[in-house]
Amino acid sequence: MSDTKIQDIRKWIGAPDPSTNFVTACNKMTEGTGLWLVNNERFQEWKNQGGLFWLQGKAGSGKTFLCTTAIKTLKNSGNSVFYFYFDSLDSSQSKTGYEGLVASLLTQIGTHSAYDHTYLESLYKDNQEGHTKVPAHDMKITIQETLEKCPKTWATYIFLDAMDECKNVNPVKSLVQDLLMLQNIHIFVTSRHSGLDSRQAVNTGWNISLDSLGINEDISVHMNKALVSNESFKGLEEEIRAELLKKADGQIRWVDCQLTSLQELGTKKAIQRALKTLPKTLEEIYVHALENIQEDHIDEAKCLLQWILFSYQPLTVENAMEVLAIDPE
Repeated sequence: MSDTKIQDIRKWIGAPDPSTNFVTACNKMTEGTGLWLVNNERFQEWKNQGGLFWLQGKAGSGKTFLCTTAIKTLKNSGNSVFYFYFDSLDSSQSKTGYEGLVASLLTQIGTHSAYDHTYLESLYKDNQEGHTKVPAHDMKITIQETLEKCPKTWATYIFLDAMDECKNVNPVKSLVQDLLMLQNIHIFVTSRHSGLDSRQAVNTGWNISLDSLGINEDISVHMNKALVSNESFKGLEEEIRAELLKKADGQIRWVDCQLTSLQELGTKKAIQRALKTLPKTLEEIYVHALENIQEDHIDEAKCLLQWILFSYQPLTVENAMEVLAIDPE
């Protein structure tokens, strides 16, 4: 299939681009985190045997970073890896549903150089060379047909992050079940504990809870790098480390927010006082941050929040600076 035709088909399908989530996660990750997962015995079993690896954890426990680490590791080893990040903050809403998922997987798998393009080309022709909208069911069938054509020794890895953020999860579970019936399919899913019960969703040999694994190792790596690199923490490293590890409850995002808040205090006494009254949950941290916006900055904060909520793509720091530089009057 020619490059021009591939571009026409991609434009016709109009799939959301999960690479933006992948790149954002890569840029935010601390080097050295997540390695405990890819070296974990159960992960290695899944990698070699196939089937479903379902990773569950509470909000802020680093599931997206772990998923991204696994994707990078397998891609760097030359494997065929396809992925999708469900994202409730996506303003286009194309990353919150089943249709966006199958469109993205079809685009990735159907146009991959190592996979048979026959079924995707046929679907394109059946829909008047891209002049009619393709139903989600037809996209699912085309994905299955393409994967069925692969040699039995050819491993395909599919990653689905934050499945609990999907608005219509039942067809997603059905897709996962159907794909697992094919040869040499490896599917990695992440979700919150409360979002889904993987044992009810699909049969899985690797139903893993972050509560029982080494997420504290990632927290320690991230915290150690922050403590060493910030002058505000000099002489307080052990005190901060002990207090945050004791109260983190497996939430790396909670630790990151606390470190950001503490470094803004500046003095040793202020940091020590703050360590005694740390917010207990992520929600408390967010409320505290909003309540402490200086009055002179309230208008700018409202403006940024509006852009964050309604921007078509995730807002970068550079984008935020441009937004604040605009004078609507």
